[in-house]
Amino acid sequence: MQARLDYTKIAPEVYRSMLGLEKTINSSGLEVILLDLVRLRVSQINGCAYCIEMHAKDLREPEAKANNVSTCSTPGGNRHSTRNASAWL
Repeated sequence: MQARLDYTKIAPEVYRSMLGLEKTINSSGLEVILLDLVRLRVSQINGCAYCIEMHAKDLREPEAKANNVSTCSTPGGNRHSTRNASAWL
């Protein structure tokens, strides 16, 4: 099995930028579940199976379940944040 690329070594400036973006997004005041849905959708668009699994796992965590992720995990769900995430992308 071939090892994954270490993007922190290949493009450290891009990695630092991603961390900065993540820090800004996390302090934006947006709902955690909305951010997780957007991250999952972006990973689907990018076709990255590793990231899809990672973000899907985030949505399955106990905190996400407490926020009724089962009722809003697909576009068109009945929560405003889901529709907002779908419209944003």
